[in-house]
Amino acid sequence: MRINRLDLTAFGPFSGLSLPLDAPGVHVVHGPNEAGKSTALEALNQLFYGIDLRSRYGFVHDITALRLGAEITDGDGAVLDFVRHKRRKNDLTGPDGTPLDEDRLLGFLHGITKDVFTNTFALTLAELKQGGESLLKGEGDIGQALFSARSSQDLASVLDRLEDRRRELFLLRGQNPGINRALGEYRRLDRTVRERQTLPAEFVKLRTAVEAAEKRFAELGDRLRAERDEQGRLNRLASALPLLRTRALARESLAALTAEGPLAADDATERLHGLEQKAVLARQKRRQAEDDLQAQKDELGALHVDERLTGAARSVSALVKSAAKVESADNDLAALSREAADARAGAERLLRRTRPGASVEDPGSFTVAAAAADRITALAQKHPGLVARVENARRQSAAKGEDVEAARRGLDALAEAVGHDLLETVLSEFPPALDADLPRAHDDLTGTDARIAALLAEAGWAGEEPETLLKSAAPGRSEVKAHLKRFDDLEDERRERRRARSRARTELDKADGRLEALRAGDNPPSAADLAAARAERDGLWRRVRAGGADGSALTAYEAALEAADALADRLWQNAERVAERYQLEGSVRDRTLELDRIDEELADLDRVQDALEQGWEELWPSEALPAPQVGAAEDVLDRLDRLRALHSERTARHAELERLVETADTLIDQLASLLTGAGVALEPLAAQAGAGVGRSVALLPQLRELADGELAERRGAAEDRAAALLRVESAERDLARLLDDQTEAEAALSEWERQWAEAVEPAGFAPSAAPESVQADLDRLADVAELLERARGSELRAEELRAEVSAFGERLEAAFAECGVEPPDGWAERSVALEALEQRVLANIEAVRRRAELTGNIRGREEALREARAEEESTEEALGALLAETGVPDTAGLRAAIGRADEAASLRRQIAHDEKQLAVHGAIPALEEQADGLTEPDLDNHLEEVGRRVEELEGRRDAANEERTRAKAELDRIDGSAEAAAASDELAAVRAEITDRAEEYVRLTIAREVLLRCVEAYRRENQDPILRRAEGFFRSLTLGRFTELRPELDDGGRNVLRVVRDTGAQEEVSALSEGTGDQLYLALRLASLERYAVSGQAMPFIVDDIFMTFDDERSAAGLAVLDELAEQFQVVVLTHHRHIAELAESALPRGRAHVHRLPRFAPPSRAEPEPAAGPLPEAADRPSPPALTCRDCGAGFTHTGRGRRPVRCPDCRAGAS
Repeated sequence: MRINRLDLTAFGPFSGLSLPLDAPGVHVVHGPNEAGKSTALEALNQLFYGIDLRSRYGFVHDITALRLGAEITDGDGAVLDFVRHKRRKNDLTGPDGTPLDEDRLLGFLHGITKDVFTNTFALTLAELKQGGESLLKGEGDIGQALFSARSSQDLASVLDRLEDRRRELFLLRGQNPGINRALGEYRRLDRTVRERQTLPAEFVKLRTAVEAAEKRFAELGDRLRAERDEQGRLNRLASALPLLRTRALARESLAALTAEGPLAADDATERLHGLEQKAVLARQKRRQAEDDLQAQKDELGALHVDERLTGAARSVSALVKSAAKVESADNDLAALSREAADARAGAERLLRRTRPGASVEDPGSFTVAAAAADRITALAQKHPGLVARVENARRQSAAKGEDVEAARRGLDALAEAVGHDLLETVLSEFPPALDADLPRAHDDLTGTDARIAALLAEAGWAGEEPETLLKSAAPGRSEVKAHLKRFDDLEDERRERRRARSRARTELDKADGRLEALRAGDNPPSAADLAAARAERDGLWRRVRAGGADGSALTAYEAALEAADALADRLWQNAERVAERYQLEGSVRDRTLELDRIDEELADLDRVQDALEQGWEELWPSEALPAPQVGAAEDVLDRLDRLRALHSERTARHAELERLVETADTLIDQLASLLTGAGVALEPLAAQAGAGVGRSVALLPQLRELADGELAERRGAAEDRAAALLRVESAERDLARLLDDQTEAEAALSEWERQWAEAVEPAGFAPSAAPESVQADLDRLADVAELLERARGSELRAEELRAEVSAFGERLEAAFAECGVEPPDGWAERSVALEALEQRVLANIEAVRRRAELTGNIRGREEALREARAEEESTEEALGALLAETGVPDTAGLRAAIGRADEAASLRRQIAHDEKQLAVHGAIPALEEQADGLTEPDLDNHLEEVGRRVEELEGRRDAANEERTRAKAELDRIDGSAEAAAASDELAAVRAEITDRAEEYVRLTIAREVLLRCVEAYRRENQDPILRRAEGFFRSLTLGRFTELRPELDDGGRNVLRVVRDTGAQEEVSALSEGTGDQLYLALRLASLERYAVSGQAMPFIVDDIFMTFDDERSAAGLAVLDELAEQFQVVVLTHHRHIAELAESALPRGRAHVHRLPRFAPPSRAEPEPAAGPLPEAADRPSPPALTCRDCGAGFTHTGRGRRPVRCPDCRAGAS
């Protein structure tokens, strides 16, 4: 199936975009970022299989208005034009809206499901990178490579996840996995349930004893708390008595102090100090203001200001600024007069020299029109060039004639050239790098042999042939890694068991030590000791009671009775230590059993170690390749890989050397034949060259050098004769051109002579006059005119300066008269007088400024004096108010009141401190009531009596506690029912957990095995055709660097894929670079597509920016491969890189690359315009209701009512109701 046209009508950022895709070749859809390239890929998916119910592509168009369309065709020529809508019913229609049956589209899809289309016929850059990584991680496993290349599924990752989960659940010799850990917990709980069993009758008896002991202990505790409360109350009262006395004394002192006189306020001290400082500062400020005011007034009275100078200040300043300029003008008058006279005299002299008898008063005698002068100048400038041109042309013509004769003589002296085409042909076919490649290939082969020998010596295989070693059976890396993993797991488990044994041994030693310490001290008796003593006592009693005992038996009975009672007393007195002894003895038994179990497990691990080592030896059956140490196996395999690579390299280098020698021998024979025919003696060279590769290496460059020399000699002779002929022809052409130039130059000189006569005669010059002479006369006449113009300018400037000097003198006399000063007569005296007047004016200006400044200062000093006096009065008033507030007549009384206030404050602080301390012991009124009439001796007697009662109750309570502890210890020792019940519940939970995890482990194991079998079946069915097709694709994608994909069996018997370079060297897939791995995956993916074409299920193949990491050469190769594939599948390349589109147009044949450019997406503004103010439009001007599309049937309808817009048309709504 192919797409003729794709309509992105309303989907994501697209609106009304149509892409024609019917042309043959590769279609490149290019757009900038955010243009919707990836959206176009998703649009194809939803076009064929329906738009998602909750689509995320409705960010431009309303979600119900999403629409896609296409015209498609199948291999039989059938065509379907359809539209896909976003709605629940009838979402597939024709272009006219007629509903289409989904089966019509499914017939074109040929059973390709949505998942198959997404994972097989679409390839993104991320999927390409993931596929390449999966190939490298699979280490060339053919089944995995082919199965993964069917689609974008990462088979290696799936297998790794299955295996990782299986190992998380269970390991044969593991402890940490879930099932292993649960089995250990199950065994522990089962042992606990069996051990913790209790006899009912004994349990009831001991529990009754515990309850009685608990009741007695609680009663004694209540009585002890009551006595301790009374003891605490008396202690608090004893602590409060001294505080109550000091508080009462402080209150009496405060009352007496208040009766002595008034108390100052708390801030009186600070206020008095501040007012006194303020009064001192106010007096100082007043005195300073008075002194400053008088000084300012005295200075103002001494100032003198001349009002006449004040009025003339502006005019005097202007005169001073102009004085220097006027003085300079007066000095310039004489110089300007002399300059005018000199210029006029010089003009007369030049005119008499050029044209005798002419006068400067007659302008016509020295004036030449500018146009005439310019023409004469131009002709004069051309004259030297014309003369030189004629002379040069004549000299060149004569010299070139001599060159023509010499070239003809040289050509006649040369012999005819000999042909060199055959020799040139042989040398042109000579490979350019053969001279270097031949010894290099020989050295490379020798170097490879040396590296092989060094590797064999390094590995200890010096006596073995490389072929024998390479044919020897050796385990694969996966087997070695698996065996190493088993060794590591075994060592980890052994290490864990040893740590557990160490922990158990440590705990056993600690328990033994504590038990020995317990026994070494006052060793508490056990129940067995008590039972034995009582048995001995009862036996003696039976003898005494029977009457057959003598006095010694009675004495023994009494001693046994006392011993049994003493043991019973000790047993109850040391109940806690007895319980500790029982616990320690149980711990010793448990740890001993645990150590025995761990020793058995370690022995099992040793047997597993022996089996693993035997299996390791069996992995290396060859005598040439014995089993290495486990840790050195990777090095051995690495050396084998290096040996295999070097052996392949040697084979390739040997073949290359033979090919180069064959080529060299052919060329040697051809060159020898040609050189011998040319008369060159080759016998000495042949004798020195020897035989074999050395002959070719030695003889080839010498023959090539001789042939190059012979060819160069023949070429030189031919080139010399051709060059001589060219020189003759060139010299004759140059002579003809030079003769034409000479004629043209002579004609130009004649024309100039005519124009010269016409130009100089009207200006008063003779036609025969030399151009240099006429030009000099023109320059002198121009100088005459310039000198006369300069004289007239100097005379006009002198008149202007006289007027300026006269005006300045008048202004100066007026200024002197305004200031009352008599002006001097001379210019020098006036300048001095003007400077002196300027100084008087400046001094007067300063006096005016100082007068204004002093006047302002005096006003400020008067205001400051008023403020200082007011501040002094305010301070005196505040001090009086403080005295009145305190109720004292003067400052001395105020200071006494302040002293009394400080003493009262100290007493109040003492009272507050005592009351704070008393509050700790209780309410003060209650404490005063309890302490009323109570002396300290009485209180001490009460405390002593209460203390005796507390001590007695504590002893009785401790005895009751010991009795309770002994009873509970005995009950805890035999009571395992609760622990057994809890252990049973946990046991059931663990059993259920083991069942669930075992079922999951079985499912994972079956799933992995089924997947591997499917992979193997697919490999057997598709390996040969897919690999052969992928080989061609891979060769093209890598520009010929890799030439073959070779399936082989590895050392572990797996079917693996290896690649062959253009040099013949074979490499593992895991050794490829990341980029080459991606290209191998792409080749396999493209080859896997062809089975769909064979079965008639071809679909468009869409790739999304897969060339992002390719360089330009490999990108062009990839495009060419896709173009080749386009004969079976329609190929669409999506990219946002412009150079990919340009590369497709340049690299693919004309008419095979079709670029479709997507516009840049500009998100529309969602802000709606504000309604315009004014009256509503008339009915005829109002917009018509918007057209809506029914969600169910797709028919159009309008809605004119209020409220939310309906999504179904009226007919569908009526049918639903």
